[in-house]
Amino acid sequence: MLLTVKDKDYLIPERWTQVNLGKYQDFMEKSEDIKDATMLDKLAISSFTGLSMDLLVQIRKTDIDVVKSHLNKLSEKKMNTTLNTIIEVEGVDYGFHPNLKDLTFGEFVDLDNYLEEPWKNMHYIMAVLYRPIVKSKKNKYSIEDYDGDSAFERAVLFRDNLSVASVNGAANFFLTIGVEYQAVMKLSLSKEQKQMMKKKGDLQTTTTSIQSGVGTE
Repeated sequence: MLLTVKDKDYLIPERWTQVNLGKYQDFMEKSEDIKDATMLDKLAISSFTGLSMDLLVQIRKTDIDVVKSHLNKLSEKKMNTTLNTIIEVEGVDYGFHPNLKDLTFGEFVDLDNYLEEPWKNMHYIMAVLYRPIVKSKKNKYSIEDYDGDSAFERAVLFRDNLSVASVNGAANFFLTIGVEYQAVMKLSLSKEQKQMMKKKGDLQTTTTSIQSGVGTE
């Protein structure tokens, strides 16, 4: 359905595949502290259609009621929860990380930071988890090595071009196991840090003993 305002058409989504990740993030972020139902309705219409709040107040109430009805039906539809291991964006295939146990330190640190606010950072999380496929054979594939700069560019691409329906399956999967894995990784890193501190302490003790022995026999 299209809503025409001042000679410009705005798409009223009827399926989650018509809502890109950026629009969904906008609604999730701005609605967090809003309790007023009318304000939430306005925000939903603005976020999901791209219609500004300034234009929103100029629309006939009957048209607003129609839009609200469509968005209410949309909210009742179950969103996809299936993980798509391969997604296509602008003709390029991106593969979900084949083995999260093999995350590099750089990948883990970035994901750990993004998980502080998962949906706000979901385009960045997706950019870490999905990377261009460089080789594939039957049901197996390998993805591009992780690079923070290209991941940032990919995050913008994903935010504007991936539907929330495509993202939600990966989010549902990763946020379920990712938090547990995050805790395991932190524990592992903590052990390594303790070992490093112990080695550092041993080194300092050895150095002190050597320095104390200077000039003595």
